[in-house]
Amino acid sequence: MLLGAFAHSRSPAYLEAQEYLLHTLAREHPAGYRGLPQPARTHAATIGLFFDDLDKLVAHGMIDPRLVIGSHGPGIVRLRDALAPYVHQERNANGLPFWVHFEDLAAPTAATPPTAIHTALRLRQRPPPASPRRTNGSTDGASGR
Repeated sequence: MLLGAFAHSRSPAYLEAQEYLLHTLAREHPAGYRGLPQPARTHAATIGLFFDDLDKLVAHGMIDPRLVIGSHGPGIVRLRDALAPYVHQERNANGLPFWVHFEDLAAPTAATPPTAIHTALRLRQRPPPASPRRTNGSTDGASGR
């Protein structure tokens, strides 16, 4: 299940939706989720439903929030902020708890930089390898033939 979520967040549809929400949505459409035309509404749903559902798993203790924040942190906050006017207008118009889990996930994520989680997990770093030594004009140590 979790690997499926990771795969989805790297899929072409997700990446296209993310790009659209961060760079095009607000410029092309005023707030209001139900009034969004296609493909804007599909892009919003691709992201909003994904994080809303992901937080349902976090909220019920099925996934450690550090896993989600450590891997998706800044994206969660940026995407939630891009969708916030549409989400709040939808809530105000219909009185429904529209994507409340997405918002619930974004709140602690905004307060917790992924680097704090990486440090707590003691994630290590490996510097890039040194440049290979040149031998007879070759970069791989071959004889240059």
